[in-house]
This record gives sequence, structure tokens and C-alpha cells, in this order.
Amino acid sequence: LIIGVYLDDSPLASLQSIAAESGSKIVIVNERESEADNYADAVIYGNPNIVISHIAGQIKKDITSS
Repeated sequence: LIIGVYLDDSPLASLQSIAAESGSKIVIVNERESEADNYADAVIYGNPNIVISHIAGQIKKDITSS
């Protein structure tokens, strides 16, 4: 899970390709497109703080309703 970073700059530029080569699943949460999106299994565009808060809230809801 890569959240809210500019992945076109080193040393982060190689992070997504290393993860992809190792077979990891990659989800990127960012406000804008980047070259790293090509390596991702899923990309969510939006404010990272809002997106992650929403995801965390849903997980909490799912856990407490089980």
C-alpha cells in the first residue's frame, strides 16, 4: 500500500517496480497520476487522508459487526 507520495523521484521511483517483481500486490492512493500507476494492481485517486480514513472506518465497521 503506497499512500500519498511522489513516486517519480528517486529513491522511491524503484519501490513499486521492486514490489511488482517480487510478486507483491500494489495499491496506490494518491491525488494525481504517476508513472508508478502502471505497476499497481489498483489505484485510488483522491486526498490520501480522506481515502484512508474512509477505508479504516469501513474496516472498523466490518470488524465490529462480525
